[in-house]
Amino acid sequence: QFARAIKVDPNFAPAYVELASAKLEVAEFEITDDRRRRFEAALADNSRLIARALELDPADGHAYVERAYMNAFTDLAAAEADYRRGMELSPSYAKAYEGLAAVLYENPHKRDEALIMLDQARRLDPLEPRYDVTKAIFLMYGRSNAAATIKLLLAVVEREPLYQPA
Repeated sequence: QFARAIKVDPNFAPAYVELASAKLEVAEFEITDDRRRRFEAALADNSRLIARALELDPADGHAYVERAYMNAFTDLAAAEADYRRGMELSPSYAKAYEGLAAVLYENPHKRDEALIMLDQARRLDPLEPRYDVTKAIFLMYGRSNAAATIKLLLAVVEREPLYQPA
């Protein structure tokens, strides 16, 4: 549908961003014999799609967030910069805060900020249980705080009893 939207309106930047996101998600999580090759091809194709989106709309925060996600596989500094730019342009985009948290968590000196980013993502999107589960994981592995981890996960299960990651 996103490819179709681009055919209908080749100047609609969000369609390029969403197509890139969908292609990468399929390539990343679809189990195939040629998964690695398909993932690398999706990264290359997505670079082109995101570049086009930013050419059409340099202020598209979602495009920066998608590029940040792609950069996170190879360049954490570039990913952090793109997530921060995306947040600047789209301050209510919870996915940006979640992504930045994952990048920040890779640096032990930035783990407190990673937790703050997850809290902000949850404030922006309070119905999404994934943020609390991620925070629980960060607390367990980053701080060995089993009590806080259990408390968060039990709260998620109370709100969303069928949410398996909790």
